[in-house]
Amino acid sequence: MLCAHALILFNKFSCFCDISEMHRTIVKFVYVSCMYIYIYIYIYIYIYIYRN
Repeated sequence: MLCAHALILFNKFSCFCDISEMHRTIVKFVYVSCMYIYIYIYIYIYIYIYRN
């Protein structure tokens, strides 16, 4: 949820200024990191429910 809000803010901010390569790299890095965190949490919850 926080990651989605962060991405929306990044997108709104990037509309007002020129998107540099570094900015794009940061956005991609944040997006990939968030995806990995979501997948990890999803697997953790799945294992927790499956064991119980």
